[in-house]
Amino acid sequence: MSTRIISIINFKGGVGKTTTVHSLGAGLTLKNKKVLLIDLDPQSSLTFLTFANTPDKSIKNIMVDNENINNVIVETPYYDIIPSNLHLYLFDKFLASKFAAEKTLARALKKLNKKYDYILIDCPPRLNTFTTNALVCSTDILIPCETEILALDGVGLLIQTLEQLLGELNINIKEILVLPTKVDNRKKLSKEILEYLNKHFKTTKTNIKICSKLNLLGLEKVSIFDLDPNCSGSKAYEKLADEVIKWDY
Repeated sequence: MSTRIISIINFKGGVGKTTTVHSLGAGLTLKNKKVLLIDLDPQSSLTFLTFANTPDKSIKNIMVDNENINNVIVETPYYDIIPSNLHLYLFDKFLASKFAAEKTLARALKKLNKKYDYILIDCPPRLNTFTTNALVCSTDILIPCETEILALDGVGLLIQTLEQLLGELNINIKEILVLPTKVDNRKKLSKEILEYLNKHFKTTKTNIKICSKLNLLGLEKVSIFDLDPNCSGSKAYEKLADEVIKWDY
């Protein structure tokens, strides 16, 4: 099986982007898949969810310093991860000036020799050189979208922007799917927005219901499955992992 590389992206904050990378990664590991997470977001939220102390090396060592990717990967009980840090903000223009800058990450990933079943990339919340690098090497794109009215704003434009960029770069993406998040069946508006997403966009079969336990991941530094295996968040992300595994190749 070839490696499935999934970019998780949304330019709007608070939609569950990093939580999805973290929990889907742990869910796939539970299914006996070999998983690598890449924190490509300078905000480093995924790194924060994973580590009590930030590792010395980060994605910057790969993207800017051309260090071997295998020397930067950190093993955890849930997945392997390439951390990020705030310094990444400083290097976007520098990276953009490099020859074939958009292929920097793709070149690095070739050194992994297909050792992973899945690579999940936590993308920056804006279109920049790092985002383009993620898209170039991706097989799929997942767009978390909160079922709140303000979160709807921009989803269509984001998909349109991504499709235009993918066309310009001649990138063949197998799936671009919207993942409904923070679904609250107690609220009529949340259910109506879920229906709207399903009607107007290609969505995942799985949606992520609102779950307070997901907000505790950064405090406990564990996966949602260890935090509470019976909560709605655990059940939803396990279901999403099953769905991703069933995607056609």
